[in-house]
Amino acid sequence: MRYSLRTSEFIQMSEEQRVEAVNKLVSDALSKSADGEAKRLERELHALEDKYGFDSLCLLHKLSSGEVKETDEIADWLWLLNLRGRSRLSQPV
Repeated sequence: MRYSLRTSEFIQMSEEQRVEAVNKLVSDALSKSADGEAKRLERELHALEDKYGFDSLCLLHKLSSGEVKETDEIADWLWLLNLRGRSRLSQPV
């Protein structure tokens, strides 16, 4: 659930409560930002998969067999896969 805070509440808080409230707001904002970035990344990957007519796993097989040559766009696709892999590794379990 999204954390919200009214200015009137913030003014009445102690310094310790203010620090805690700001930390919650920042944490919530970062969480939302990460979700948005992950969704954008998935959209870009799906767009490439649709354009080429095969999924990312198939791309890796086709590259290793030499069926597909690495172009600038394929390199971008691989970079997006790398980013997705890194983001999944950094997510808490």
